[in-house]
Amino acid sequence: DAALAAAGPLHGFALTNGFFPTAREETEFSQRFDDQLSPKNSLMLRYAFTNNREINNAFHTNDLADASGRGSIFMLDHALMGGLTTILNPSMLNDLRFQAALRRALLRTAQPAMPGIVIPGIAEFGRPFTGNGLRHENRYEISDAFSFERGAHLYKAGVSFDRIHERAALQDGFGGLYVFAGLRDLQNGSPDFYDQAFGDPNTNYPVDRIAGFVEDHWSAAPSLTLDYGLRYDFAHLPGGISQDMDNVSPRLGIGWSLARGWMLRSGFGLFYDRYPLAEINGVFEKNGVQAFDQIAEGNAAQALYRAGVLYQAPLAGIRPSIDTVQPNLSNAWSEAATLGIEHEVSRNLSLGATYSLVRGLNLSRTINVNLTPPTLLTAENAAALGTPNPAPQQIGRYVFGPQRVNPVFDHVDQLQSSASSNYNGLTVTLNRRMSEEFELLASYTYSKALDNASDFAEQPQNPFQLAAERAVSRNDQRHRFVASALFDLPFGDADDPKDAAPSRNPLIQALSNIEVAPILSAGSGQPANPLTGTDLSFSHIYPFSARPLGFGRNSLTTSSSVDLDFRILKTVGIGRGKLDIVAESFNLLNHLNVTSLNPDFGSQASAQNSFGQPIEVSVPRQIQFSLDYEF
Repeated sequence: DAALAAAGPLHGFALTNGFFPTAREETEFSQRFDDQLSPKNSLMLRYAFTNNREINNAFHTNDLADASGRGSIFMLDHALMGGLTTILNPSMLNDLRFQAALRRALLRTAQPAMPGIVIPGIAEFGRPFTGNGLRHENRYEISDAFSFERGAHLYKAGVSFDRIHERAALQDGFGGLYVFAGLRDLQNGSPDFYDQAFGDPNTNYPVDRIAGFVEDHWSAAPSLTLDYGLRYDFAHLPGGISQDMDNVSPRLGIGWSLARGWMLRSGFGLFYDRYPLAEINGVFEKNGVQAFDQIAEGNAAQALYRAGVLYQAPLAGIRPSIDTVQPNLSNAWSEAATLGIEHEVSRNLSLGATYSLVRGLNLSRTINVNLTPPTLLTAENAAALGTPNPAPQQIGRYVFGPQRVNPVFDHVDQLQSSASSNYNGLTVTLNRRMSEEFELLASYTYSKALDNASDFAEQPQNPFQLAAERAVSRNDQRHRFVASALFDLPFGDADDPKDAAPSRNPLIQALSNIEVAPILSAGSGQPANPLTGTDLSFSHIYPFSARPLGFGRNSLTTSSSVDLDFRILKTVGIGRGKLDIVAESFNLLNHLNVTSLNPDFGSQASAQNSFGQPIEVSVPRQIQFSLDYEF
């Protein structure tokens, strides 16, 4: 806290000492109405309501974030869904469905009246870069599917229309952000980096989506079934964004009984993704006219910080930074193929193996397209490149000069559909169907996932060396084992305790009508991307993308995870109904499952002490009890 007394906009601020309260409240309500209008027409209506509040822990922050850098979210959902099913004749069926839903989400940080402060790998406090905003989303959807049977064929065709109207005011960066290389720099009031957005954060736009499909389920022979068809998807984005429209995807599936007790299944298809609204909102908001960012580094950032004020208007002499989108933006799509074989070991036990291959194409990524080619910084040319005192992590690094392709702007972050991914996986599954009050499902997967961008906001370290970004995906998990079971203790009947034969033995009475359901999951660690924590390449982007020298993308790995969830239910017959007494535990073994590592190496030759250490874990052991009366 003594460091916070330094000159700057932190006067009177103190870090939270000790624990601070968090809370979560959720209210849910749903009601379903079914009516058989006539022998051939049935109507279904369902209304659902959810009100969710998360206080002081809603922005997926890690353990380095002070209470001031955390926030709260208030989310309200209403949804009305319906369907009309019509039997036209014994071989024809029509299914009409609709939905009208709205979402209201309000995000507020705990400390909105000061800029965000980041000391990479050490602490984060103040107003974070993201987290303040309001979002109103209205969704209207209608679909119709028609199917009819003729001989060995079951044909089906359908269309759907979906409109999402988004009205948002996402204030990412509008409070300002200062990044300090270390605590001493904070004491001296010497930030390395400053970023703040100015302008109007409000956006208001619709996105229209249409889709159609035709398919055939053909029982070609008693041992052979074919499923094949075509689907078309298109989402029209507003604002003059140019898109491709050739989103036709064929699908094929085969089921073949090779011999008694053996089944072969295979499939192939193209699958088109939708544009997440978070991708395109920044393009409409920070377009250089409505709003933009301003970035300062080095002496310029220090001067702004030492002035000790919160800036409310754009700063003179700093070029704006904007978001844009590539011409002819494409839908992300994937090619997916599977081949599996299953063998019936016994009447209720089967063993299967499935190989999966998925290629992701035209995936979203962001690239600063306004940079000119970089120069390799050495001790000899450092002064000429404007870095008379380079950090050790800058020597031998490609750095960008002040020149820009378009000199009107600083960075131009372009949303592109130029990333790709590749997944290969083999899954072995053991399945025991429910028999004699016991069922079991266990599977093991060995897989590998590669990509060159794991998220639409992820930027390459050097846009002129995109091949260096190809690495294991952040979603990669090489080994994963999951097993779940359900069984009743051999005393009484948990489904209907009135059918159980009474016993006077108190031990048997205590153990009767009990159902046990464990779920065990274990997996190897997942990758994390090492970073220096500051903009050592002078690419003028945030979040940063500069990696420590000698480290590849996603070259850190979390530790293995083990999670055992356990549920015990005892049923007691009361009157005409039954009372369920339930005890549930999550992470019963209380295993430390790390979900995030500190990725920040620092700017020195050797890593700071906290580099690669856990900064976020999943839930510890939790136990809860509930009562449920059914009648």
